[in-house]
Amino acid sequence: MSLAQKNIAEIEQIKHKFDEFAGVAEAYLHITDKTTYQNALAFLEQLLDEDQPVLTDLIATAIEKYENSLEDVINFEDSVNNLDSGISTLRLLMDQHHLKNKDMKELIGSESLVSMILSGDRELTRNHITKLSAHFNINPSLFFNVFKV
Repeated sequence: MSLAQKNIAEIEQIKHKFDEFAGVAEAYLHITDKTTYQNALAFLEQLLDEDQPVLTDLIATAIEKYENSLEDVINFEDSVNNLDSGISTLRLLMDQHHLKNKDMKELIGSESLVSMILSGDRELTRNHITKLSAHFNINPSLFFNVFKV
């Protein structure tokens, strides 16, 4: 048997075995609803405890594809991609430091101005960013949309 004939025989065997596998694993590879999604998650959890990296990758990819097709996920990703970096950075800093709008008076101004900035009605000024960066010891670039996809 020549090398080419051997390769053809192996390819046919792989295709046959894959067809058998795909017939059994179809619901885990092409998730279409919440029930098969839950089943795939349970299966993936089981696979993570075993040494099955190829199968784990296949199921994880199918789960990711299904999750990325969900309307809630799509809407969330759209809102994140459209989020202003200055506002999100300011919100994060305030949350991490347990600050309220009134606590930002010295750095930004009145409580109502902070509210307007957080709602997107006003923008952070260069002066605000300078004060915030110095106060929180962070790079001013965090307030700019430099990583937009």
